[in-house]
Amino acid sequence: MKIFFDYKIFFQQKYGGVSKYFIKLSENLSKFDENIIRIISPIYKNRFLRAITSKNFIKFFYLKKDYRYTEYISTFLNTGFTKSYLHFYKPDILHLTYYSNKLCYKKKFPIVITVYDLIYEKFYKEFNYDKNLKKYFLKIADHIICISNNTKKDLQYFYDVEDKKISVIHLGVDKAQNSRLPKIKINYPYILYVGDRRRYKNFFKFILAFSLSKFLKNNFKIICFGGGLFTQEENNFFEKNGINLNSVFQFHGNDDCLNEFYKNSSLFVFPSIYEGFGLPIIEALNMNCPVACSNTDVFKEVGRDLVNYFDPYDEINIKKVMENTILNIKKEKIKIDQKSRTLLELFSWKRCAKETMDVYKKLH
Repeated sequence: MKIFFDYKIFFQQKYGGVSKYFIKLSENLSKFDENIIRIISPIYKNRFLRAITSKNFIKFFYLKKDYRYTEYISTFLNTGFTKSYLHFYKPDILHLTYYSNKLCYKKKFPIVITVYDLIYEKFYKEFNYDKNLKKYFLKIADHIICISNNTKKDLQYFYDVEDKKISVIHLGVDKAQNSRLPKIKINYPYILYVGDRRRYKNFFKFILAFSLSKFLKNNFKIICFGGGLFTQEENNFFEKNGINLNSVFQFHGNDDCLNEFYKNSSLFVFPSIYEGFGLPIIEALNMNCPVACSNTDVFKEVGRDLVNYFDPYDEINIKKVMENTILNIKKEKIKIDQKSRTLLELFSWKRCAKETMDVYKKLH
């Protein structure tokens, strides 16, 4: 069987959950057969893809940054090469990595699409989103993978997709190897925030909750991993709410760095109003890190009874849950240590790959 992943997400993302999903999926599918997967991404920006040397990944030129005038030319070349490659080396399955109006294929082989979330639909006013492109690909897809039951529910709410066309396959997390973790010298207790901080991520509400707690402000600093440097708006918000800029730090790095931050954190906080899955919750539990997060359906689907939930719209409640979790940190770590193994077995890349392979086999 020949499974092809197209270039779209690897040209769109330097880092990111979607591109990481396809890299991890390809690595684990290759364990069934090392020649089963082809990633076609001639011109790419993705650092996950750059780090892999497999002969089955067709890549020619890595763009270190967004050079002027290269977007149109790169897309034209990527699209042309991809269509030619598919024409001559016909795959058994084409798994599209993202929606693209440049890749409107004639139906010569089964097409699979993974839907991660319905953020654009839920917050369409903020994104000025046109649903027609996604609607087109949902229509031509032979099968749709949703990364959570909550995503499936939202997909069927916004689009007319029949149940038998959808499979729910959860994402995975790698079991961290302590021998690989870098030694990061942080000599102060901290609360960890991970990822993007804009819009529905609800970062400002988390900061506001932190600022209301004398206990937290006097005893902990905040570390934000990823998401880019702090903006002027964020720095102004910190100062406005009495948070010293020397108490809030931003770091970035690879997965091993992130795992080290989880490992040494007093608490991981995930205040997002909406997510398709919530992988950082699993990543934190994997490193025995206590978690306080929003009481959304998808977080409850992922975190079960191993995490502590708050109302993401209520800064007083967020403050209270953060304080209580940290004050009971020994009990929290014992609970995670006792129960997380069973949960983590449900969210493994090996399991994700096996269930995805079952979808491919049904279409082949």
